[in-house]
Amino acid sequence: AAAGIGGLTGTYVAWISAEGDAAPGDIPAGKPLIRTDGMPIVANASDLYKGGMTMLMNPIDHDEEGNPATGYAWTGTNQAGQATLLDCTSWSNSANGGATVGSVSSATFEWTNIFPNPPDPLACSAMNHLYCFRKLEP
Repeated sequence: AAAGIGGLTGTYVAWISAEGDAAPGDIPAGKPLIRTDGMPIVANASDLYKGGMTMLMNPIDHDEEGNPATGYAWTGTNQAGQATLLDCTSWSNSANGGATVGSVSSATFEWTNIFPNPPDPLACSAMNHLYCFRKLEP
């Protein structure tokens, strides 16, 4: 929960997919997405998952306080916004297995599904970031 950290307000949803629950269903459809440092990510949230055609305006490489971040983010989500089913047993098991990750430094589809390096899936015991987007109030 990023709310309250770094002055953020509102409700946030994670870009995480599991069987029967794809990440795009939770994000603010049709709206622009902006990083915590004020730089744009995409003009329309659906631009996040255009398959191999995805190009972010800026990588999602800043944390909830606006500081630069490096490494990987757990996603369980492919470049088309669908669950890969590589999700640490529906995000309930960190003892073994693996999950799909994205590279926080990428502005291509690898922001959500980096393949093949590092190996996809990445071990569930690893420490990685989560991508979170503000859910707009109706």
